[in-house]
Amino acid sequence: MYLHDHIVGGDFASYKPDFVYGPSVGPKLQKWEFAGACGEMKKHEVTKMPTEHARTITNDRLRKFKLDWVDRERTRDETSSTSVPVIPQRRRKRKATVQPISRANKKVKMGKVAAPAPVTHIDTKYLVDFTGEEIQMAKYVNELLSHGIRTYAFGFLLRETSMSLWYVDRMGMASSKSFDIFKSPELLLLVVGALNFADRHSLGFNPLVEYPKGATQSHDGAILKLPHAIRDDGTAVASPVKFDIRISRTSPLVVAYGAVGRGTTVIPIRAKGSARKLWGEGNLVAKLSWPSINRKNEADTIRVVRKKLGEHDEARAHLRHIVELKCSSELSAMDMKLPRAFMDLREPHEPRVFRALVMKEYLPLERIASLEEFKTVYIHVIDAHYWVHKVVGILHRDPCADNIMFYYDDKHDVVGVLSDWDVSIQKELTYLRDVPDTEDAVEEEEDPTPPRPHSNSDSDTTRRPRYRTGRGAFMAIDLLSPVPVTHRYRHDLESFFYLLCYFCARFRRSTPENPQAYLAYLLDWENGSMAKISLKKQGVLLGGDVFFDLFNDADEAYRPLIDQWIEPLRRNVFGSVLINSLRLTQAYANLAAARRRNDNGKEQLSLKEVQGISEEADEAVSYEVFRDILNG
Repeated sequence: MYLHDHIVGGDFASYKPDFVYGPSVGPKLQKWEFAGACGEMKKHEVTKMPTEHARTITNDRLRKFKLDWVDRERTRDETSSTSVPVIPQRRRKRKATVQPISRANKKVKMGKVAAPAPVTHIDTKYLVDFTGEEIQMAKYVNELLSHGIRTYAFGFLLRETSMSLWYVDRMGMASSKSFDIFKSPELLLLVVGALNFADRHSLGFNPLVEYPKGATQSHDGAILKLPHAIRDDGTAVASPVKFDIRISRTSPLVVAYGAVGRGTTVIPIRAKGSARKLWGEGNLVAKLSWPSINRKNEADTIRVVRKKLGEHDEARAHLRHIVELKCSSELSAMDMKLPRAFMDLREPHEPRVFRALVMKEYLPLERIASLEEFKTVYIHVIDAHYWVHKVVGILHRDPCADNIMFYYDDKHDVVGVLSDWDVSIQKELTYLRDVPDTEDAVEEEEDPTPPRPHSNSDSDTTRRPRYRTGRGAFMAIDLLSPVPVTHRYRHDLESFFYLLCYFCARFRRSTPENPQAYLAYLLDWENGSMAKISLKKQGVLLGGDVFFDLFNDADEAYRPLIDQWIEPLRRNVFGSVLINSLRLTQAYANLAAARRRNDNGKEQLSLKEVQGISEEADEAVSYEVFRDILNG
């Protein structure tokens, strides 16, 4: 369908592709969420071409053509950047001076929201040898895969009479080599035929989701089917399990922005048929994602955490603060019928696997009803995080506003829950790392501390992407710096502190004028490079005007947090962070210098210095001191 310069409806950027292949509802009502493909046409020449428009294509010309494909996105470790992508500007107008981040407030009438988006565009530094038209096309397929319940997206670019096909999935982007639609009309016919006869799944919609006939602009009546499921105890379910998809205003579809990466999508569901006998009739969610194939399965982590907490007399009480897993499933790209598995593309730098987790449904933090409820939830997750680290030896590594949730128990008491364990690791026993060990996170600079000469290179070890864990707004200052600091327990506590500051500064209660509560963006902590975000946080830790200015627009009902918790924590727990961070930076510089000179003696002294400073920093930022302040 030609769109006549109309914007396609969506949650992020206001794009106007020339064509959308979607439901027959007219150009003004097209939405990315239900579109099957997109297209762009560029025509600059005005010269007439001596071409026959009536062509005969015989069957022998409709043979199986094999188009050559070219990978079009540079792998992230081939670039070096410390930029944190820009937060999107919401189109919904508000009286407040800050943008909302709430899952609940985004497009609530449609029962669909977007998870906090890192960008509204593809970061062009990752695009190799792209023209302006190709960048525009890349943006369109990126936008398409950022909406709905999809595994890949498809589009076409027509420049004069030269057409190229575009494909993107969670592992990368590719385009076909161009062909002339007049010189090779059989190829054009195959493209048109493929689009015309394609079903939803062939157009990139998740093959595990079954839609009722005729449902072109709604998820109503859709069913999620997991062909293989593993229960919470690790045993396999004998037959496929099905779930009704039940998207509503209070239980929205949550979609992460961005094509390449984990692409997490959270779908509200209820068990159906035999699954209902296993897991009851309560509200559930399915978390669908494409993590790195080398990443430990989040479901296995949750199983281990819950099992070991349940076996420990003291820690057992905190089991209810860990997300409750019902079942999980893992499928390969081939199992998911991903076109990449059948295309002649180079192996992606970061091979990924499809994983689905079915869990109990919880409420997001912005649905909290009072200051006392927030304090209860906060203490619950701080305690649960500590006991998991102490008893199970697992570090969460991503405390942020989206990962703190809650529910009401049978007595209607609020219960905090720590969710999203997909980037957790076994706690570190060392204080130094040469290669970061996380994926799908904020980028870091090239490691300033080189490995020892003759050490193993990436070619003989498991190749891992060079990122650090977390969202910049909540990351510890050590982890925002270029020095190769191991992610430790104190860094998670520091993230919890920034979460406390963030919530107090930007939470907005529901009011008669604005009945939907929301958590607004703290733009100074979301935008810019890691270095700039670090400077903003350093100003807060130092106190004074920068600290108090942060809370100028704080909701009056939540201002008591400043005097009761935030300022005492800043002064008594995190006052040492800046000093120790500077000391660590200098110690790592000494270590790097010793390694460059091959001075083994100085290297050993520097390693001891790094360990000593890290141990002091661990003691200064401890659970016991943190918890004492929360107790008042």
